[in-house]
Amino acid sequence: MEATHGTIIEGIKVFKDKPKDFLIDLIPKLKLLTTLDNEVLFEKGDQAEELYFIFDGSILLYTDLSDIVDMKQFQSV
Repeated sequence: MEATHGTIIEGIKVFKDKPKDFLIDLIPKLKLLTTLDNEVLFEKGDQAEELYFIFDGSILLYTDLSDIVDMKQFQSV
């Protein structure tokens, strides 16, 4: 499935009530990132420099291997 950045933004609840100018400024800053299975995006203690939107697939978030959080529970419809 292919979509433009604008189409993706329209489907994200946090952006629903944002001014159009804000969204127009945001869209060019978005970039598509395709990852491999088990790829690490960031590690505990890393400085936050990115914001990720999961368009397709799922992620696991954990602080150690005994505390895995399946992010599917936070999936919006």
